[in-house]
Amino acid sequence: MVDVMRNGERIGCVTFASTFGTRLRGLMFRRALRTGDGMIFWHCRSLHTHFMLMVIDIVFLDASLRVISMKKDVRPWRIVRCKIAEHALEFVSGTCDRENIVLGDRLAFSPTHLES
Repeated sequence: MVDVMRNGERIGCVTFASTFGTRLRGLMFRRALRTGDGMIFWHCRSLHTHFMLMVIDIVFLDASLRVISMKKDVRPWRIVRCKIAEHALEFVSGTCDRENIVLGDRLAFSPTHLES
């Protein structure tokens, strides 16, 4: 897992969907996430919410990790695309509003520091 950072502040924590299996499954069948948690899909221009059991926020990033599109409160059984995106983030619904994520924000990723 990695922290999602904006201007040095943590705005969430995501898991990389780095294998075929994790990319295929994504957040399907999960009943809930902790606030700010989600998943990142590298080299991804579209996501679906088929078989999802919750509503999510989707953030699309360009190659420099700048926010270029957002879809808030995406319900199950939807397909969301951004033709110019390089990467996509799935967050628990409400993350974009709670963290004031806006178009043009530049995000970064940092290893999660687990407290003992």
